[in-house]
Amino acid sequence: MSDEGECAGNFISLTSELEPWFDRALGELPEGVRDLIKRRLVLAPVWDSLSPDRRREAAAQSDRQRDPANKTENEAKWEIVGRLEEAEKKKRNWEDVRTLTALDLKTQEERLDEIGQERDALLQQLEAPAEPEKPAAAILTAAAWMANYARNYFAQRKVPCKRDDALRDCRKEAHCTYRVARAAWNALPPDMKRSPRQSDRALIGH
Repeated sequence: MSDEGECAGNFISLTSELEPWFDRALGELPEGVRDLIKRRLVLAPVWDSLSPDRRREAAAQSDRQRDPANKTENEAKWEIVGRLEEAEKKKRNWEDVRTLTALDLKTQEERLDEIGQERDALLQQLEAPAEPEKPAAAILTAAAWMANYARNYFAQRKVPCKRDDALRDCRKEAHCTYRVARAAWNALPPDMKRSPRQSDRALIGH
């Protein structure tokens, strides 16, 4: 089991190569299979802690990244990732700007709002090609998590929760996509959420 076939220009599916082995621990695999996993999978060091389905998903993801047929799509995704990193950098820079006047604060909030909208659009582009339609159960789970998060946030801080933090934590804790997290956010009552242009200082001041 080697990379010689691919060196000759033939794409070899890692998922197919590993199909008989997904339910086995790394130490139980033939040496050639172990070497292949270590070369191809980022998750190789934690193979034994993964379920067979998760191992199969990791192999399939590796296939999508390596398949020459997906070269154009992969390049487009990397471009979007680069634009997302730039948007994050701009967001941090604007958050660090000192706001000495009401006009400064208004300008900062408007720019953060624009950057937030830019990030939203980029994240949707990044997920759109491979994201299937989500079942209602996934949306309901995310909505329940988001509602609980918003209530706890308000109870602890006395201000509505921040959109970017809520979306990030929802994706992580509810194991959902960005679009599902956005649907959960949009389902919150207006008084339980705020946009990036609303600062803690402005809300507490009221």
